[in-house]
Amino acid sequence: MAIKVSKRSLKKAFQKHFAAYQLLKLSNDTRDSRMLLLTYCTEAGLKFLILDARHIFVMDKADSRSKDLYSHDLEKLMKEAHIPGSLAGKYMPSTSEKEQVHADTLHEALRYSAFLSPDKNETMKLNELENNLMEIAKTIQERI
Repeated sequence: MAIKVSKRSLKKAFQKHFAAYQLLKLSNDTRDSRMLLLTYCTEAGLKFLILDARHIFVMDKADSRSKDLYSHDLEKLMKEAHIPGSLAGKYMPSTSEKEQVHADTLHEALRYSAFLSPDKNETMKLNELENNLMEIAKTIQERI
């Protein structure tokens, strides 16, 4: 069962998680944890922008106008929010188990620290992904 979420709550979640991410980034602390915060703040911000564009105040799975917003797929949310760019391709790293991560499973990979021992190539992809997510979050911040 998914909870109902107000547009105001999504905005606050974006702002709080983005601020927490920035503090962790300054201290160069725990990449997986800070990227998880960045992923969730980006998701909240994208959902806020979509609700705002649709003139909806509460995200409710029972409401057909917002039912699709319960996805974690950042690619789909970016497209719907008219945010240019993509997370796919060269940005998406593989897990320590050599499993390819996608836009809809990124939050899981970070939540479960699936990137425990990345090799040099995967570390580079993670850094690119973090930079890309940061740019998306900055775009969201400008629009909120």
